[in-house]
Amino acid sequence: MDLWRWVQACPLLHLVSRRLPGLPGFPNGLLLHDVAITRSRLRGRSEDLLFVEDPRLIQRARRGLSFVEPIGGGEATVVRRGLPKFFDIDAACLAEASCSLGAPGTMASQATLSQSQGAASKLLADSIQQAISANAAISLTKLQKANGENVQVSYHLPTGQWVLCSKNVSILASCAPELELPQWADRRYRFARQVGALWFQQLSALEEASCKSLRKTLASATLIGEMVGGSGAHLVQYGPDRKLQWFAVVPHEGEEACWVPSRSHSFFQKIGLPGVEFGHHMEVYKTVESLLDALSQMVLTVEKAPLSEAGEGYVLYISAQPDTSHLDEANGSRVIHMGKLKTAEYRALRRMRDKAKQFAKSAGCLLVEDVLEDFRREATLLEEDVVETHANTLGKLCRLIFAEDLPAEEVDEKFLDLLQRAESYHGTDAPRRPAPALCLVVPPFQVDGQLAAALQALLKDRGQMKPSPPAPGGPGTQGGLERSCAELHKENLASAWYASTASKAKVYLNHIPIHVEGLFVPRDGEPAQKRRRMEMEERRNQSSSQLAQALGQRCLFILWGWSGWSTLPQLQIKQSRGQSPTERRLLRSKQLRSASGVFFQKLQAQALNLKAKLPQGQTLWLPGLPSLSDQRAMSTIATSIEQAWANTEAPNPARELQWQEASRATVVAIIPLALPGMGKSSLLEALFQRCQRGGLKCYRQGKLLDKAGALDPSFSALPIQPSSAAIVSSDGFTGEELQFMGLTAAGSSSQDVARCRRQAAHRYRKAIEDFLIAAASGVDAVHLLLLDKNHPPSSLRNEVEVLQSTCKNLGCRLLPRALAIDFVEAEASELEKQLLQEEEKHFGPWAYPWNPSVIAECGARLLLRSSHDTLAGGETSLFVLLSFLYLHKRFTLDERSVGIPVIKSPYLSTTGALASWTSDEPDSLWCRLEVRALLQQILSCLRKPFDDQQKWKPLMTSLVLHLRSQQLQVPDELLRQAHTEGCAESIWTAIFAALEQVEPPAQPQYFVPAFRYVALDVDGHHAMIESLLTKVSMAIRAITDACPDDEPFQSPEFLRPKSLHVTTCFLGSTIGDAQRKVLAASKSLVSENATFDCSITHLVAAPGALAFAVVDGSRLRGDGVPMAEEQRPHITMCTQLPWQPRHSNEVLEAVTLWLDDATVHAAGKWVRNVKVKSSVLDVFILQLERPVVLSSNPVQLC
Repeated sequence: MDLWRWVQACPLLHLVSRRLPGLPGFPNGLLLHDVAITRSRLRGRSEDLLFVEDPRLIQRARRGLSFVEPIGGGEATVVRRGLPKFFDIDAACLAEASCSLGAPGTMASQATLSQSQGAASKLLADSIQQAISANAAISLTKLQKANGENVQVSYHLPTGQWVLCSKNVSILASCAPELELPQWADRRYRFARQVGALWFQQLSALEEASCKSLRKTLASATLIGEMVGGSGAHLVQYGPDRKLQWFAVVPHEGEEACWVPSRSHSFFQKIGLPGVEFGHHMEVYKTVESLLDALSQMVLTVEKAPLSEAGEGYVLYISAQPDTSHLDEANGSRVIHMGKLKTAEYRALRRMRDKAKQFAKSAGCLLVEDVLEDFRREATLLEEDVVETHANTLGKLCRLIFAEDLPAEEVDEKFLDLLQRAESYHGTDAPRRPAPALCLVVPPFQVDGQLAAALQALLKDRGQMKPSPPAPGGPGTQGGLERSCAELHKENLASAWYASTASKAKVYLNHIPIHVEGLFVPRDGEPAQKRRRMEMEERRNQSSSQLAQALGQRCLFILWGWSGWSTLPQLQIKQSRGQSPTERRLLRSKQLRSASGVFFQKLQAQALNLKAKLPQGQTLWLPGLPSLSDQRAMSTIATSIEQAWANTEAPNPARELQWQEASRATVVAIIPLALPGMGKSSLLEALFQRCQRGGLKCYRQGKLLDKAGALDPSFSALPIQPSSAAIVSSDGFTGEELQFMGLTAAGSSSQDVARCRRQAAHRYRKAIEDFLIAAASGVDAVHLLLLDKNHPPSSLRNEVEVLQSTCKNLGCRLLPRALAIDFVEAEASELEKQLLQEEEKHFGPWAYPWNPSVIAECGARLLLRSSHDTLAGGETSLFVLLSFLYLHKRFTLDERSVGIPVIKSPYLSTTGALASWTSDEPDSLWCRLEVRALLQQILSCLRKPFDDQQKWKPLMTSLVLHLRSQQLQVPDELLRQAHTEGCAESIWTAIFAALEQVEPPAQPQYFVPAFRYVALDVDGHHAMIESLLTKVSMAIRAITDACPDDEPFQSPEFLRPKSLHVTTCFLGSTIGDAQRKVLAASKSLVSENATFDCSITHLVAAPGALAFAVVDGSRLRGDGVPMAEEQRPHITMCTQLPWQPRHSNEVLEAVTLWLDDATVHAAGKWVRNVKVKSSVLDVFILQLERPVVLSSNPVQLC
């Protein structure tokens, strides 16, 4: 099947086509097809993962593929073909690759690596293995990685036009003026037009012979490059002007990835095109081991290179050729793999930009110190002093962003300029302790705008009144202080909560007292008729409690104008000046009549009730009407504001206690650093049983256990007691899988064991996540997580990264600790020391953290095992032991090597009653030396751990015989238990010693969460949403016989949302377990730039209130969109005050039963007197004949 037919048949791809007008030789025109990934097929996965799961996509779809097809008949031909998709190469991937060559189910599981990382490393390993197995020589070539936007150019010979492309979009043009033709006017082609303009500039500088040669070559190949310069969004500067740099040539036919770099470099020099820096590594590699060692060294060198020298990094081309005598393109050299080598400084700058954008989006609800702490924790590849320098610069940048209120878009576009400005910025403005706020609760009539401005100035000046405040109507009204009534109504405490203004001193206006009571005084005990209503009420009360904590404790409430009936005539006078939007909704009258007295009496009762419920020290009840001329009232307010500022800044033990109550849960994760046979499982089990005896909530393998009957009274005397504990064993899950299949470890093939390990890895990870979710639901609690699993160095680092990412998404704190099983070394005799010196001369220094005596003791323990979930003694268990030992080569048991704090436990004994392999015979010394020699011999030749066990069977058999030649003994059980308990007690003290040093922050963290909801961004479909609103308007007029000019949703009264979105999960202020899972999954999709299609099935409108479009929720869930169960997806099209977009969900809940009603059809149907909360509405429902699909909508956190 040729490439064109394969693309048409592949369900993961689709064609984006453009019809072109007639051209010479093609009277009917052409169809230009760009191949793109079908986003709906991703189902929540990243595009990278999709590529590595199907290697055919890498080779065939590539990073850009386009066809031209004649209209009216004719074969489609390739006119553009990009490079295969390639990925980052790091040291962890190389370590895993070297361990997994030829062994897809190795004991060193890759479960802790991300799926795309593990699959990419396997592709790298397979490519190298296949080439070397074919007796090919391997060479490495580094090309400077240009930091810009990908561009591609080829030539379509039949029409004489250049094919000018971005990564996903292509256009055809023979000269610069053709770039302005109507078919290329869409926004989709804007970047390709820029590429075309720069390309024609480059062509004009070339000689005719070069242009002719270029057209001939690019008729069957594509030129690959980058557009660099002219943008502050990229971290490597290329000057103020945009230009094109080239680095590869890809042939249109065949399986070849691209020309070898030396050939491309020569071609660019011959033509006169600017190319990237070229560096050829002249050494030739003929073995996998030597190549992987060279790659590892190259990765480390590039990581440490400064940005000024290496820029973003390099693209590494791995080339192979059959003849090893010399290397050139004429000898059949071909590129077998490509990868990215990035500098650690570039990654740090990328992370700085991400943190700065996150800070800009937070609207003052993130502390600069928190941003810096996250940055320091994630920037692990740089030296400590370099990280600190970057952190200081990031702190200055965040303060600059806060002082100038810069949006995230500007931070992204002008990052380098802002970074340069931040170097010399010394401002101190930053989100600090929450500032006091004023809530002015007044009757719902016109309020003097100058009063609110004066109160704002008074709050800003910390209660210091000016000598002579301007009188109403005086000169002060011309200085921009007086604001419109509509502006005042927007600034209420509800908007303060939702707009994340936690750290800003501001005045808010609230008319209806019961609204303020609903925000700060949750109503408890109200009977709920249905379970759903009860759950919603509970969530509302939780949200109100969080709001009261975050905003209410710093808010000064001023109830002004509620003193009695005497104010009613004055209110009537003020009302004649104009009505507020709230009044128009509530009174629906042009004049105050007798009914208004009843209305005012009702509001006054609400105000008195609110006054009784608000904190007495934060509430002012002022007589008379709100007026700036009331000097007595203003003086009282100024004194209260001054006291509020003093209370905010003074240290308050009660506030520290409140911080402790609201602090995050802490999870202490114990990750063992040991070998099979060292007894880590028994040591972790002793710690777990200690927690069981203390009456904690305990989980084993993800299941909650019953509490122990008799509790240990000594447990309560411990300085720190965790709230819950969990032990998770990977071997335990593997044993369960084997047992489920009716197999045993001893009688199973390696393929069966590998398959069971893969199943167990999923259960292992799920048990950990379930425990972390349960731990994160509490506050100010310590939880202990014990991971019973063999962790080689690379696996341990990845385990910590996965745990940190999960805890960060769940909002809890992780304290990882490595538990290193240590040993007590016996004193060697003089003869033994001399023999060991001779051994070192022959084999070299011992390169492992545990000496050979410890390894022999572990081997003896494995031979004594009668049963085990995955290892059952014999040569196999010793081979696994030595394979794990090999992964620790040149590794030390200290924090510098491990990367996290290390707790050492001298649990292993090689002598005495606790040892399993010991003897007092005279020849025992020589037997131990023979065992050491065997270990040295095996390890010096071992290159592929866990692979090709038969090759080492004779040596393993000899090792077993030597171990059994001495007396193997099982230590006394009581003695062993006492030793285990003693080690567990010392470990317990070391585990929780760090918690006593953790200090609470200097100020209470009453900050609004960074995200309120998760949504799909459909902002790019404004025109379609507006047309749907027009459609429902016409249907309403048609069915009601209204005047054609009577628009039910006219623009001035009905507000259009500034941004269109489909809410998939509302977070509010408190997040439950289900919401945490949705948020964690959504954050992963955001980082992967995943997009989804939305299908609109119904249009719902309530004239006088709002209109919205109903989105098919089942299709979104089927496509992999994480969504709360109770969520009803929709798009709010317009609203009229006081209705808000959030009320669309309430209307949709009320009319859900009618959506599937057979009487609702394309003409629409009225549903009269629908009860929506406390309102009654007439709702019009229109079912679309064919669902409208809004394509490619990204996930966003708002």
